[in-house]
Amino acid sequence: MAVTLCIPPRAGELCAPVRFLLRTDSVVMELTARHRITGVVRRDEHVVAVNATNPAQCTPQMRCSHQHGPNCGHEAVPHGDHVDYLIDGHLHHPHGDHCDDHGPVQRA
Repeated sequence: MAVTLCIPPRAGELCAPVRFLLRTDSVVMELTARHRITGVVRRDEHVVAVNATNPAQCTPQMRCSHQHGPNCGHEAVPHGDHVDYLIDGHLHHPHGDHCDDHGPVQRA
């Protein structure tokens, strides 16, 4: 099995994908070709990692002006195992009667 993780770049930097080959007797890690993120990307190409900067936690105190979804007009951003929406440099995730703040992101 192979898993590729892309380390998100800062604006103007190259993405640094790391590929892990998982075998029964070993794990092989390799850096693959660097590339720039220039626009909307497919879910299978880039996912913002869940981490301390971009957590996937519930923030019930956060309120949004409308319900985010596929046709809300905001850019959809893959984040971990779900989709968030980019609003004013922050990832927002619809969650019941509120939206969760999943942290800041910078566009490449």
